[in-house]
Amino acid sequence: MKSTHKYEHYYNYEEITTILKSYAEKYPELFKLSSLASTKEGREIWLAEMTNTETGAFCEKSGYFLTGNIHAGEVTGCMCAMYFIDYMLTNFEEPGVRKLLDSVTFYIIPRVSPDGAEHYLTTPNMLRSVNEMFPFAELQSGVQPTDLDGDGVIRKMIVPSPYGGWKKDKDDPRVMVKRRPNDVDGIFYNVCAEGLIEDFDGYTVENAPLKYGLDLNRNFPFNWDTNNKQQGAGFYPLDRVESRTLAGFIVSHRNIVAAINFHTYSGVYLYPPAFKSKKDVDQFDMKIYDKVNKMISEITGYKPLNIKDEFIGGDKAKMSVVGSFDDFLHFGNGVMDYTVETWDLWTRCGIELPFPDFLNKPDEEFEENLRKIYKWADESDLGSYIKDWTPFEHPQLGPVEIGGEDPKYFTQNPPVKFLLEEVEKHTKFMLQHALSLPKLEIHKVNVTSLGADIYKVEAYVYNGGFMPTYGLKEYLTLKLAKDIEVELTGDDLSYESGKRLQKIGQLEGYSNPSTGHGFFGITSNPGEATEKRVTWIIKSKGGEVTVTVCGERAGTAKMTVALS
Repeated sequence: MKSTHKYEHYYNYEEITTILKSYAEKYPELFKLSSLASTKEGREIWLAEMTNTETGAFCEKSGYFLTGNIHAGEVTGCMCAMYFIDYMLTNFEEPGVRKLLDSVTFYIIPRVSPDGAEHYLTTPNMLRSVNEMFPFAELQSGVQPTDLDGDGVIRKMIVPSPYGGWKKDKDDPRVMVKRRPNDVDGIFYNVCAEGLIEDFDGYTVENAPLKYGLDLNRNFPFNWDTNNKQQGAGFYPLDRVESRTLAGFIVSHRNIVAAINFHTYSGVYLYPPAFKSKKDVDQFDMKIYDKVNKMISEITGYKPLNIKDEFIGGDKAKMSVVGSFDDFLHFGNGVMDYTVETWDLWTRCGIELPFPDFLNKPDEEFEENLRKIYKWADESDLGSYIKDWTPFEHPQLGPVEIGGEDPKYFTQNPPVKFLLEEVEKHTKFMLQHALSLPKLEIHKVNVTSLGADIYKVEAYVYNGGFMPTYGLKEYLTLKLAKDIEVELTGDDLSYESGKRLQKIGQLEGYSNPSTGHGFFGITSNPGEATEKRVTWIIKSKGGEVTVTVCGERAGTAKMTVALS
Protein backbone atom coordinates (compact mmCIF):
# COMPACT_ATOMS: atom_id res chain seq x y z
CA MET A 1 0.00 0.00 0.00
CA LYS A 2 1.29 3.42 -0.95
CA SER A 3 2.04 5.94 1.81
CA THR A 4 4.12 9.09 2.23
CA HIS A 5 5.67 8.42 5.64
CA LYS A 6 7.61 5.49 7.11
CA TYR A 7 6.22 3.24 9.81
CA GLU A 8 9.45 1.96 11.32
CA HIS A 9 9.06 3.37 14.83
CA TYR A 10 6.40 4.75 17.16
CA TYR A 11 5.79 8.47 16.73
CA ASN A 12 6.20 10.87 19.63
CA TYR A 13 4.03 13.95 20.12
CA GLU A 14 6.33 16.28 18.18
CA GLU A 15 6.39 13.96 15.16
CA ILE A 16 2.61 13.61 15.15
CA THR A 17 2.18 17.36 15.36
CA THR A 18 4.66 18.04 12.56
CA ILE A 19 3.09 15.46 10.24
CA LEU A 20 -0.48 16.63 10.86
CA LYS A 21 0.44 20.28 10.30
CA SER A 22 2.16 19.35 7.03
CA TYR A 23 -1.05 17.68 5.84
CA ALA A 24 -3.04 20.81 6.64
CA GLU A 25 -0.66 22.88 4.50
CA LYS A 26 -0.43 20.42 1.62
CA TYR A 27 -4.08 19.32 1.37
CA PRO A 28 -6.23 22.32 2.41
CA GLU A 29 -9.18 21.12 0.33
CA LEU A 30 -9.16 17.69 2.00
CA PHE A 31 -7.76 18.10 5.49
CA LYS A 32 -8.38 20.35 8.48
CA LEU A 33 -6.45 20.29 11.75
CA SER A 34 -7.61 21.75 15.05
CA SER A 35 -7.01 21.32 18.75
CA LEU A 36 -9.92 20.06 20.83
CA ALA A 37 -8.24 20.80 24.15
CA SER A 38 -4.90 21.20 25.89
CA THR A 39 -3.76 18.60 28.39
CA LYS A 40 -2.41 19.14 31.87
CA GLU A 41 1.15 19.17 30.49
CA GLY A 42 0.25 21.56 27.67
CA ARG A 43 -0.05 19.17 24.72
CA GLU A 44 -2.86 19.47 22.21
CA ILE A 45 -5.47 16.78 21.63
CA TRP A 46 -5.41 17.03 17.85
CA LEU A 47 -8.47 16.52 15.69
CA ALA A 48 -7.94 15.74 12.03
CA GLU A 49 -10.94 16.09 9.70
CA MET A 50 -10.87 14.67 6.18
CA THR A 51 -13.29 15.01 3.30
CA ASN A 52 -13.37 16.42 -0.20
CA THR A 53 -14.78 19.88 0.49
CA GLU A 54 -15.50 20.35 -3.22
CA THR A 55 -18.38 17.88 -2.81
CA GLY A 56 -19.72 19.35 0.41
CA ALA A 57 -18.78 20.63 3.83
CA PHE A 58 -17.60 18.36 6.63
CA CYS A 59 -20.90 18.54 8.50
CA GLU A 60 -22.96 17.71 5.40
CA LYS A 61 -21.75 14.10 5.14
CA SER A 62 -21.97 10.91 7.15
CA GLY A 63 -19.25 10.81 9.78
CA TYR A 64 -16.73 8.02 10.46
CA PHE A 65 -14.82 8.45 13.71
CA LEU A 66 -11.36 7.07 14.59
CA THR A 67 -9.34 7.26 17.79
CA GLY A 68 -6.02 5.95 19.05
CA ASN A 69 -4.25 5.94 22.38
CA ILE A 70 -7.07 6.31 24.88
CA HIS A 71 -4.75 3.90 26.67
CA ALA A 72 -1.34 5.54 26.79
CA GLY A 73 0.77 2.44 26.21
CA GLU A 74 -1.22 1.15 23.26
CA VAL A 75 0.79 3.25 20.82
CA THR A 76 0.03 0.96 17.89
CA GLY A 77 -3.43 2.53 17.92
CA CYS A 78 -2.05 5.97 17.17
CA MET A 79 0.03 4.53 14.33
CA CYS A 80 -3.08 2.90 12.82
CA ALA A 81 -4.83 6.27 12.82
CA MET A 82 -1.80 8.08 11.39
CA TYR A 83 -1.38 5.50 8.65
CA PHE A 84 -5.04 5.78 7.67
CA ILE A 85 -4.73 9.55 7.27
CA ASP A 86 -1.52 9.12 5.30
CA TYR A 87 -3.01 6.53 2.98
CA MET A 88 -6.18 8.51 2.24
CA LEU A 89 -4.34 11.73 1.41
CA THR A 90 -1.50 10.10 -0.50
CA ASN A 91 -3.92 8.08 -2.63
CA PHE A 92 -6.68 10.66 -3.11
CA GLU A 93 -6.62 10.29 -6.88
CA GLU A 94 -7.40 6.58 -6.62
CA PRO A 95 -11.10 6.10 -7.50
CA GLY A 96 -11.95 4.13 -4.34
CA VAL A 97 -10.35 6.67 -2.02
CA ARG A 98 -11.87 9.64 -3.83
CA LYS A 99 -15.29 8.02 -3.70
CA LEU A 100 -15.07 7.82 0.08
CA LEU A 101 -13.78 11.34 0.57
CA ASP A 102 -16.50 12.63 -1.74
CA SER A 103 -19.26 11.23 0.47
CA VAL A 104 -17.85 10.64 3.98
CA THR A 105 -16.26 12.87 6.60
CA PHE A 106 -13.54 11.17 8.63
CA TYR A 107 -12.90 12.52 12.11
CA ILE A 108 -9.62 11.27 13.58
CA ILE A 109 -8.11 11.81 17.02
CA PRO A 110 -4.80 9.97 16.66
CA ARG A 111 -3.73 10.30 20.29
CA VAL A 112 -6.41 10.80 22.93
CA SER A 113 -3.87 10.80 25.77
CA PRO A 114 -0.78 12.64 24.51
CA ASP A 115 0.67 13.17 28.00
CA GLY A 116 0.36 9.51 28.93
CA ALA A 117 1.70 8.28 25.59
CA GLU A 118 4.69 10.62 25.75
CA HIS A 119 5.52 9.31 29.21
CA TYR A 120 5.24 5.75 27.91
CA LEU A 121 7.47 6.45 24.91
CA THR A 122 10.18 8.37 26.74
CA THR A 123 10.54 6.39 29.99
CA PRO A 124 10.75 2.69 30.87
CA ASN A 125 7.40 2.96 32.67
CA MET A 126 4.11 1.38 31.72
CA LEU A 127 0.79 3.05 32.49
CA ARG A 128 -2.87 2.72 31.62
CA SER A 129 -4.05 6.13 30.43
CA VAL A 130 -2.49 9.25 31.95
CA ASN A 131 0.59 9.92 34.05
CA GLU A 132 -1.37 11.35 36.97
CA MET A 133 -1.40 9.48 40.26
CA PHE A 134 -4.71 7.71 40.87
CA PRO A 135 -6.42 6.72 43.09
CA PHE A 136 -3.71 7.51 45.65
CA ALA A 137 -1.84 10.81 45.81
CA GLU A 138 1.25 9.13 47.28
CA LEU A 139 3.24 5.99 46.47
CA GLN A 140 1.85 2.95 48.22
CA SER A 141 3.71 0.15 49.95
CA GLY A 142 5.08 -2.62 47.77
CA VAL A 143 7.26 -3.05 44.71
CA GLN A 144 7.32 0.12 42.62
CA PRO A 145 8.39 -0.74 39.03
CA THR A 146 11.89 0.54 38.30
CA ASP A 147 14.49 -0.22 35.64
CA LEU A 148 17.08 -1.57 38.06
CA ASP A 149 19.54 -3.06 35.57
CA GLY A 150 19.51 -0.01 33.28
CA ASP A 151 18.56 -1.82 30.06
CA GLY A 152 15.68 0.58 29.38
CA VAL A 153 12.99 -2.03 30.08
CA ILE A 154 11.09 -2.87 33.26
CA ARG A 155 10.67 -6.62 33.20
CA LYS A 156 9.95 -9.23 35.89
CA MET A 157 12.00 -10.02 38.94
CA ILE A 158 12.16 -13.49 40.54
CA VAL A 159 13.09 -13.69 44.19
CA PRO A 160 14.34 -17.02 45.66
CA SER A 161 12.10 -18.24 48.49
CA PRO A 162 11.60 -21.61 50.18
CA TYR A 163 7.85 -21.00 49.97
CA GLY A 164 7.94 -19.54 46.47
CA GLY A 165 5.11 -20.47 44.16
CA TRP A 166 7.14 -20.64 40.93
CA LYS A 167 9.98 -22.61 39.39
CA LYS A 168 11.84 -22.53 36.09
CA ASP A 169 10.59 -24.80 33.34
CA LYS A 170 13.00 -27.71 32.73
CA ASP A 171 12.76 -27.42 28.92
CA ASP A 172 12.88 -23.63 28.63
CA PRO A 173 14.15 -22.00 31.83
CA ARG A 174 12.95 -18.59 30.60
CA VAL A 175 9.41 -19.85 31.26
CA MET A 176 8.20 -19.81 34.86
CA VAL A 177 5.70 -22.53 35.81
CA LYS A 178 3.53 -22.96 38.87
CA ARG A 179 4.90 -25.09 41.68
CA ARG A 180 3.02 -28.39 41.93
CA PRO A 181 1.94 -30.05 45.21
CA ASN A 182 4.79 -32.57 45.04
CA ASP A 183 7.53 -30.03 44.22
CA VAL A 184 9.73 -30.23 47.30
CA ASP A 185 13.20 -30.23 45.77
CA GLY A 186 14.82 -27.43 43.80
CA ILE A 187 14.88 -23.65 43.77
CA PHE A 188 11.58 -21.85 44.04
CA TYR A 189 10.74 -18.20 43.51
CA ASN A 190 8.23 -15.49 44.07
CA VAL A 191 7.63 -13.17 41.10
CA CYS A 192 7.06 -9.42 41.03
CA ALA A 193 7.84 -6.42 38.89
CA GLU A 194 11.45 -5.33 38.51
CA GLY A 195 11.69 -2.55 41.04
CA LEU A 196 12.29 -1.17 44.50
CA ILE A 197 10.10 -1.80 47.52
CA GLU A 198 8.36 1.18 49.05
CA ASP A 199 8.10 0.96 52.87
CA PHE A 200 9.98 -2.34 52.91
CA ASP A 201 9.44 -4.23 56.18
CA GLY A 202 12.32 -6.62 55.63
CA TYR A 203 10.41 -9.60 54.26
CA THR A 204 7.15 -8.73 52.43
CA VAL A 205 7.60 -8.66 48.65
CA GLU A 206 4.44 -7.87 46.70
CA ASN A 207 3.48 -5.48 43.93
CA ALA A 208 2.25 -2.06 44.95
CA PRO A 209 -1.06 -0.70 43.64
CA LEU A 210 -0.66 1.01 40.28
CA LYS A 211 0.87 4.45 40.49
CA TYR A 212 -1.02 5.66 37.42
CA GLY A 213 -4.21 3.64 37.76
CA LEU A 214 -6.75 5.82 35.94
CA ASP A 215 -8.43 4.17 32.94
CA LEU A 216 -10.03 6.72 30.62
CA ASN A 217 -11.98 3.90 28.98
CA ARG A 218 -13.89 3.39 32.24
CA ASN A 219 -14.54 7.10 32.79
CA PHE A 220 -17.59 7.62 30.55
CA PRO A 221 -21.04 8.39 31.97
CA PHE A 222 -22.98 5.50 30.46
CA ASN A 223 -23.33 2.85 33.20
CA TRP A 224 -20.38 4.33 35.12
CA ASP A 225 -19.50 2.87 38.52
CA THR A 226 -17.11 3.81 41.31
CA ASN A 227 -13.45 2.85 41.41
CA ASN A 228 -13.95 0.19 44.10
CA LYS A 229 -16.25 -1.67 41.69
CA GLN A 230 -14.65 -0.73 38.36
CA GLN A 231 -10.90 -0.27 38.62
CA GLY A 232 -9.63 2.92 37.01
CA ALA A 233 -13.08 4.53 36.78
CA GLY A 234 -12.00 7.92 38.11
CA PHE A 235 -13.57 9.97 40.88
CA TYR A 236 -16.62 10.77 38.75
CA PRO A 237 -17.56 10.41 35.04
CA LEU A 238 -15.54 12.58 32.66
CA ASP A 239 -13.34 13.95 35.42
CA ARG A 240 -10.34 14.15 33.07
CA VAL A 241 -9.94 16.51 30.14
CA GLU A 242 -9.22 13.65 27.75
CA SER A 243 -12.46 11.73 28.32
CA ARG A 244 -14.49 14.92 28.67
CA THR A 245 -13.16 16.11 25.31
CA LEU A 246 -14.08 12.85 23.59
CA ALA A 247 -17.60 12.84 24.99
CA GLY A 248 -18.21 16.46 24.08
CA PHE A 249 -17.01 15.92 20.54
CA ILE A 250 -19.30 12.93 19.95
CA VAL A 251 -22.36 14.69 21.34
CA SER A 252 -21.75 17.76 19.17
CA HIS A 253 -21.19 15.80 15.93
CA ARG A 254 -24.45 13.98 15.30
CA ASN A 255 -23.45 13.05 11.76
CA ILE A 256 -21.12 10.36 13.16
CA VAL A 257 -22.54 6.93 12.34
CA ALA A 258 -19.64 4.56 13.00
CA ALA A 259 -16.50 4.57 15.16
CA ILE A 260 -13.24 2.63 15.34
CA ASN A 261 -11.15 2.88 18.50
CA PHE A 262 -7.66 1.42 18.24
CA HIS A 263 -6.17 -0.41 21.23
CA THR A 264 -3.78 -3.32 21.82
CA TYR A 265 -3.47 -6.27 22.07
CA SER A 266 -5.15 -9.63 21.22
CA GLY A 267 -5.98 -9.57 17.53
CA VAL A 268 -9.75 -9.08 17.92
CA TYR A 269 -12.45 -6.57 17.01
CA LEU A 270 -14.69 -5.98 20.04
CA TYR A 271 -18.19 -4.59 19.80
CA PRO A 272 -20.95 -3.66 22.31
CA PRO A 273 -22.66 -4.33 24.54
CA ALA A 274 -20.09 -4.53 27.32
CA PHE A 275 -22.42 -4.24 30.31
CA LYS A 276 -25.05 -6.82 29.34
CA SER A 277 -25.64 -9.69 26.97
CA LYS A 278 -26.02 -9.27 23.23
CA LYS A 279 -29.39 -11.04 23.37
CA ASP A 280 -30.81 -8.32 25.60
CA VAL A 281 -30.35 -5.41 23.18
CA ASP A 282 -31.91 -4.44 19.85
CA GLN A 283 -31.52 -7.40 17.51
CA PHE A 284 -31.65 -5.35 14.31
CA ASP A 285 -28.56 -3.49 15.50
CA MET A 286 -26.84 -6.77 16.34
CA LYS A 287 -27.57 -8.06 12.82
CA ILE A 288 -25.84 -4.96 11.43
CA TYR A 289 -22.77 -5.88 13.47
CA ASP A 290 -22.97 -9.52 12.42
CA LYS A 291 -22.89 -8.62 8.74
CA VAL A 292 -19.91 -6.30 9.17
CA ASN A 293 -18.19 -8.94 11.32
CA LYS A 294 -17.90 -11.20 8.30
CA MET A 295 -15.96 -8.46 6.51
CA ILE A 296 -13.64 -8.09 9.48
CA SER A 297 -12.64 -11.75 9.42
CA GLU A 298 -12.21 -11.82 5.65
CA ILE A 299 -10.11 -8.65 5.40
CA THR A 300 -8.00 -8.66 8.57
CA GLY A 301 -8.02 -12.25 9.77
CA TYR A 302 -9.02 -10.90 13.19
CA LYS A 303 -11.91 -12.39 15.13
CA PRO A 304 -14.91 -10.18 15.99
CA LEU A 305 -16.17 -10.72 19.55
CA ASN A 306 -19.07 -9.29 21.50
CA ILE A 307 -17.56 -7.70 24.62
CA LYS A 308 -19.90 -9.13 27.25
CA ASP A 309 -20.67 -12.59 25.92
CA GLU A 310 -17.61 -13.59 23.93
CA PHE A 311 -14.74 -11.52 25.35
CA ILE A 312 -15.52 -11.17 29.06
CA GLY A 313 -17.55 -14.34 29.41
CA GLY A 314 -20.98 -13.56 30.79
CA ASP A 315 -22.19 -12.84 34.31
CA LYS A 316 -19.88 -15.30 36.08
CA ALA A 317 -16.64 -13.88 34.70
CA LYS A 318 -14.21 -12.27 37.14
CA MET A 319 -13.74 -9.28 34.85
CA SER A 320 -16.34 -6.58 34.17
CA VAL A 321 -16.49 -3.46 32.03
CA VAL A 322 -18.66 -0.44 32.82
CA GLY A 323 -18.26 3.22 31.98
CA SER A 324 -16.64 2.28 28.66
CA PHE A 325 -16.39 4.46 25.57
CA ASP A 326 -17.90 1.59 23.56
CA ASP A 327 -21.17 1.60 25.47
CA PHE A 328 -21.21 5.41 25.57
CA LEU A 329 -20.98 5.46 21.77
CA HIS A 330 -23.50 2.69 21.11
CA PHE A 331 -26.12 3.18 23.82
CA GLY A 332 -25.58 6.83 24.66
CA ASN A 333 -25.27 8.09 21.09
CA GLY A 334 -26.46 5.37 18.70
CA VAL A 335 -23.05 5.03 17.01
CA MET A 336 -21.87 1.70 15.62
CA ASP A 337 -18.62 1.05 17.44
CA TYR A 338 -15.63 -1.28 17.35
CA THR A 339 -12.66 -1.43 19.68
CA VAL A 340 -9.81 -2.96 17.72
CA GLU A 341 -7.30 -4.83 19.85
CA THR A 342 -4.38 -4.69 17.43
CA TRP A 343 -1.30 -6.91 17.47
CA ASP A 344 -2.29 -10.55 17.04
CA LEU A 345 0.68 -12.04 18.91
CA TRP A 346 -1.22 -15.10 20.11
CA THR A 347 -2.50 -16.01 16.66
CA ARG A 348 0.97 -15.63 15.17
CA CYS A 349 2.28 -18.05 17.78
CA GLY A 350 -0.37 -20.66 17.01
CA ILE A 351 -2.31 -19.96 20.21
CA GLU A 352 -6.08 -20.18 20.23
CA LEU A 353 -7.60 -16.94 21.50
CA PRO A 354 -8.18 -17.43 25.25
CA PHE A 355 -11.61 -15.80 25.36
CA PRO A 356 -14.05 -15.68 26.99
CA ASP A 357 -13.20 -15.68 30.67
CA PHE A 358 -9.50 -15.31 30.06
CA LEU A 359 -8.56 -15.17 33.76
CA ASN A 360 -10.10 -18.56 34.54
CA LYS A 361 -7.94 -20.61 32.17
CA PRO A 362 -5.89 -23.43 33.74
CA ASP A 363 -2.28 -22.81 34.72
CA GLU A 364 -1.03 -25.40 32.24
CA GLU A 365 -2.60 -23.51 29.35
CA PHE A 366 -0.89 -20.25 30.31
CA GLU A 367 2.45 -22.04 30.63
CA GLU A 368 2.18 -23.81 27.30
CA ASN A 369 1.19 -20.58 25.60
CA LEU A 370 4.29 -18.85 26.97
CA ARG A 371 6.47 -21.65 25.59
CA LYS A 372 4.86 -21.13 22.18
CA ILE A 373 5.43 -17.36 22.36
CA TYR A 374 9.11 -17.74 23.20
CA LYS A 375 9.58 -20.38 20.52
CA TRP A 376 7.95 -18.11 17.92
CA ALA A 377 10.14 -15.20 19.04
CA ASP A 378 13.28 -17.29 18.57
CA GLU A 379 12.17 -18.44 15.12
CA SER A 380 11.25 -14.88 14.13
CA ASP A 381 14.63 -13.44 15.12
CA LEU A 382 13.06 -11.59 18.04
CA GLY A 383 15.08 -13.22 20.79
CA SER A 384 16.49 -9.86 21.82
CA TYR A 385 13.04 -8.90 23.14
CA ILE A 386 13.25 -11.71 25.72
CA LYS A 387 15.89 -11.57 28.40
CA ASP A 388 17.18 -14.72 30.12
CA TRP A 389 16.86 -14.67 33.89
CA THR A 390 19.97 -12.73 34.87
CA PRO A 391 21.43 -12.48 38.40
CA PHE A 392 21.20 -9.05 39.99
CA GLU A 393 22.15 -7.81 43.43
CA HIS A 394 19.04 -6.05 44.67
CA PRO A 395 19.74 -3.24 47.19
CA GLN A 396 16.93 -4.46 49.47
CA LEU A 397 16.58 -8.17 48.72
CA GLY A 398 20.08 -9.28 47.85
CA PRO A 399 20.43 -11.87 45.04
CA VAL A 400 17.48 -11.87 42.59
CA GLU A 401 17.12 -12.48 38.87
CA ILE A 402 15.69 -10.11 36.27
CA GLY A 403 14.32 -11.24 32.93
CA GLY A 404 11.33 -12.00 30.72
CA GLU A 405 9.89 -10.34 27.64
CA ASP A 406 9.82 -6.64 26.83
CA PRO A 407 6.23 -5.89 27.92
CA LYS A 408 5.97 -2.67 25.92
CA TYR A 409 7.34 -3.43 22.45
CA PHE A 410 6.92 -7.18 22.22
CA THR A 411 3.80 -8.01 24.21
CA GLN A 412 1.70 -4.84 24.28
CA ASN A 413 2.80 -3.48 20.90
CA PRO A 414 4.38 -5.26 17.94
CA PRO A 415 8.13 -5.17 17.39
CA VAL A 416 8.63 -2.47 14.78
CA LYS A 417 9.39 -5.00 12.03
CA PHE A 418 5.68 -5.91 12.14
CA LEU A 419 4.29 -2.39 12.56
CA LEU A 420 3.61 -1.58 8.89
CA GLU A 421 1.93 -4.93 8.34
CA GLU A 422 -0.29 -4.29 11.36
CA VAL A 423 -1.44 -0.79 10.41
CA GLU A 424 -2.09 -1.72 6.78
CA LYS A 425 -4.60 -4.46 7.52
CA HIS A 426 -6.86 -2.14 9.52
CA THR A 427 -6.82 0.54 6.84
CA LYS A 428 -7.95 -2.12 4.36
CA PHE A 429 -10.92 -2.87 6.57
CA MET A 430 -11.87 0.77 7.15
CA LEU A 431 -11.82 1.44 3.41
CA GLN A 432 -14.57 -1.16 3.07
CA HIS A 433 -16.43 -0.45 6.30
CA ALA A 434 -16.84 3.24 5.46
CA LEU A 435 -18.68 2.22 2.28
CA SER A 436 -21.51 0.86 4.45
CA LEU A 437 -22.53 4.26 5.84
CA PRO A 438 -25.93 5.71 4.87
CA LYS A 439 -25.99 7.95 1.83
CA LEU A 440 -28.97 9.98 0.69
CA GLU A 441 -29.55 10.05 -3.05
CA ILE A 442 -32.16 11.51 -5.36
CA HIS A 443 -33.29 8.83 -7.77
CA LYS A 444 -35.18 11.15 -10.07
CA VAL A 445 -37.30 14.30 -10.15
CA ASN A 446 -40.39 14.29 -12.37
CA VAL A 447 -42.01 17.54 -13.52
CA THR A 448 -45.52 17.54 -14.96
CA SER A 449 -47.16 20.66 -16.39
CA LEU A 450 -50.74 21.07 -15.21
CA GLY A 451 -51.32 24.23 -17.28
CA ALA A 452 -51.66 27.90 -16.34
CA ASP A 453 -48.09 27.97 -14.92
CA ILE A 454 -48.95 25.17 -12.49
CA TYR A 455 -46.53 22.25 -12.15
CA LYS A 456 -46.44 19.01 -10.24
CA VAL A 457 -42.96 18.14 -8.98
CA GLU A 458 -42.23 14.64 -7.69
CA ALA A 459 -38.87 13.80 -6.09
CA TYR A 460 -37.88 10.21 -5.38
CA VAL A 461 -35.43 10.10 -2.49
CA TYR A 462 -33.61 6.95 -1.39
CA ASN A 463 -30.84 5.73 0.88
CA GLY A 464 -28.03 4.20 -1.17
CA GLY A 465 -26.10 2.96 1.87
CA PHE A 466 -26.10 -0.30 3.78
CA MET A 467 -26.95 1.30 7.11
CA PRO A 468 -30.23 3.13 7.74
CA THR A 469 -30.18 6.92 7.66
CA TYR A 470 -30.38 6.94 11.46
CA GLY A 471 -27.47 4.51 11.88
CA LEU A 472 -28.57 2.18 14.69
CA LYS A 473 -32.04 1.56 16.11
CA GLU A 474 -30.55 2.64 19.42
CA TYR A 475 -30.45 6.19 18.04
CA LEU A 476 -34.20 6.07 17.49
CA THR A 477 -34.70 4.74 21.01
CA LEU A 478 -32.77 7.73 22.35
CA LYS A 479 -35.17 10.01 20.43
CA LEU A 480 -32.22 11.94 19.06
CA ALA A 481 -32.78 11.25 15.37
CA LYS A 482 -33.91 14.18 13.24
CA ASP A 483 -36.22 13.57 10.29
CA ILE A 484 -34.84 13.77 6.79
CA GLU A 485 -35.75 17.09 5.19
CA VAL A 486 -36.56 17.56 1.52
CA GLU A 487 -36.69 21.10 0.18
CA LEU A 488 -37.82 22.51 -3.17
CA THR A 489 -36.42 25.90 -4.16
CA GLY A 490 -36.34 28.07 -7.25
CA ASP A 491 -36.91 31.58 -8.50
CA ASP A 492 -40.37 33.13 -8.19
CA LEU A 493 -42.14 30.07 -6.80
CA SER A 494 -45.38 29.80 -4.91
CA TYR A 495 -46.43 26.55 -3.25
CA GLU A 496 -49.99 25.56 -4.04
CA SER A 497 -49.73 22.17 -2.32
CA GLY A 498 -46.90 20.81 -0.23
CA LYS A 499 -44.63 22.93 1.94
CA ARG A 500 -41.32 24.21 0.65
CA LEU A 501 -39.54 21.99 3.20
CA GLN A 502 -41.04 18.60 3.99
CA LYS A 503 -39.97 16.06 6.60
CA ILE A 504 -40.10 12.41 5.57
CA GLY A 505 -38.87 10.54 8.63
CA GLN A 506 -36.09 8.00 8.04
CA LEU A 507 -35.05 5.62 5.27
CA GLU A 508 -33.76 2.12 5.71
CA GLY A 509 -30.61 0.96 3.96
CA TYR A 510 -30.02 -2.18 1.98
CA SER A 511 -29.33 -3.91 5.30
CA ASN A 512 -33.09 -3.94 5.83
CA PRO A 513 -34.59 -6.16 3.10
CA SER A 514 -35.01 -9.75 4.20
CA THR A 515 -33.03 -11.83 1.73
CA GLY A 516 -32.28 -15.51 1.85
CA HIS A 517 -32.23 -18.91 0.24
CA GLY A 518 -35.32 -21.12 0.21
CA PHE A 519 -36.50 -24.44 -1.19
CA PHE A 520 -37.39 -22.77 -4.45
CA GLY A 521 -34.43 -20.44 -4.83
CA ILE A 522 -33.54 -17.02 -3.52
CA THR A 523 -36.10 -14.74 -1.87
CA SER A 524 -36.33 -11.05 -1.07
CA ASN A 525 -38.78 -9.02 0.99
CA PRO A 526 -38.31 -5.25 0.63
CA GLY A 527 -39.06 -4.53 4.31
CA GLU A 528 -39.47 -0.92 5.38
CA ALA A 529 -39.06 2.00 3.00
CA THR A 530 -35.66 2.67 1.49
CA GLU A 531 -37.19 5.17 -0.97
CA LYS A 532 -39.91 7.79 -0.58
CA ARG A 533 -41.70 10.12 -2.97
CA VAL A 534 -42.17 13.79 -2.10
CA THR A 535 -44.68 15.87 -4.06
CA TRP A 536 -45.28 19.60 -4.56
CA ILE A 537 -47.78 21.54 -6.62
CA ILE A 538 -46.18 24.87 -7.48
CA LYS A 539 -46.89 27.96 -9.52
CA SER A 540 -44.05 29.41 -11.54
CA LYS A 541 -43.28 31.27 -14.76
CA GLY A 542 -40.76 28.56 -15.63
CA GLY A 543 -37.03 28.16 -15.21
CA GLU A 544 -35.41 25.66 -12.90
CA VAL A 545 -36.10 24.19 -9.49
CA THR A 546 -33.72 22.45 -7.13
CA VAL A 547 -34.54 19.57 -4.81
CA THR A 548 -32.26 19.31 -1.78
CA VAL A 549 -32.44 16.42 0.63
CA CYS A 550 -30.63 16.57 3.99
CA GLY A 551 -30.13 13.93 6.64
CA GLU A 552 -28.28 14.52 9.88
CA ARG A 553 -26.41 11.21 9.50
CA ALA A 554 -26.86 10.45 5.83
CA GLY A 555 -25.49 13.51 4.06
CA THR A 556 -26.94 15.91 1.52
CA ALA A 557 -27.99 15.44 -2.11
CA LYS A 558 -29.23 17.93 -4.71
CA MET A 559 -30.81 17.74 -8.14
CA THR A 560 -31.81 20.64 -10.41
CA VAL A 561 -34.38 20.21 -13.17
CA ALA A 562 -36.11 22.47 -15.67
CA LEU A 563 -39.80 23.22 -15.45
CA SER A 564 -41.31 22.19 -18.74
